[in-house]
Amino acid sequence: MRPARLVSLALLAGVALAPPLAASSGITTVLTAVDGKCITTSGQNFTDNRLRAYWGTGLGSVDGFVKFDLSSIPDGATITSLKLTTFHEQGFGNPSNGPVVSVHRVQSDAWSSSTTGDAHPGLAEKLTPSNPGPFPSADLVPVDWDLDVNAVNWSQDLADDLDALALHNDNAAQSIYSYVYFYNAAPNPAPPTLTVRYTTGPHLEVANFVAGQNGVVTLSSFTPNGQAALLMSGALGPLSISSACGTQSFDVGLPVFVFFLPLGPTGTLTLAGALPSDATGVTLYFHALDIQSCEQSNAVPVTIG
Repeated sequence: MRPARLVSLALLAGVALAPPLAASSGITTVLTAVDGKCITTSGQNFTDNRLRAYWGTGLGSVDGFVKFDLSSIPDGATITSLKLTTFHEQGFGNPSNGPVVSVHRVQSDAWSSSTTGDAHPGLAEKLTPSNPGPFPSADLVPVDWDLDVNAVNWSQDLADDLDALALHNDNAAQSIYSYVYFYNAAPNPAPPTLTVRYTTGPHLEVANFVAGQNGVVTLSSFTPNGQAALLMSGALGPLSISSACGTQSFDVGLPVFVFFLPLGPTGTLTLAGALPSDATGVTLYFHALDIQSCEQSNAVPVTIG
């Protein structure tokens, strides 16, 4: 299978609808929660160190809110993965009556554990499937929640340096109550953490490179309204190329196929197309250059499944 045929199909078919997968390069940082509290949908506040995912006939939903400081991440970064880790609080018979928990982004960051009259800030995008557990019963057992980074435009959170998340119990079918508890943001014994993986500068991602399916290539964090040079080869480099940006080395080999792609006002472009059904096992190597800034993206190898 000739790589040129694969690229022509993958890149010229138009804008993709499928979300991209994160490429392997990037920076990882682990953030510790800076604030947290629980609030009912009717506005009752709980300011203890408990992160609740509760539903009951008396209180309704009691959602657990936790806040993270994002100031260590550059405003223009591209977030490629997020993992929330919470630590179970032993006691009170929890987990009780089949809690089904989902993690949401929060509509407003304007709440604090130091106040007692905050209104419920509202649940925004759902970032995880509804998780029926099983949840641990022992103390301090970690539970990881892989968040859907593609469900949210994180630029506002990066700009205001705060991200608030909520645990919500989706099980409202119990006749009395259903709940599971975790520790909240107090320094002891175990505040929630948020593991953030991100890139800065031009970023290249590929997704769904499966024979007979639609492969996706996404460029992000390039110069707005600029132009990108996307390089693809069936061989691994390095390969030195001279241009207006000088001589640069790319992780592709010869023959190389170069596509000059105009970028919109967000500096992002997503392209996709059907991969041939007989392409299984073919390895392709992608690299890209921001022509305005002369910055290279990460290099991405991908083997078609």
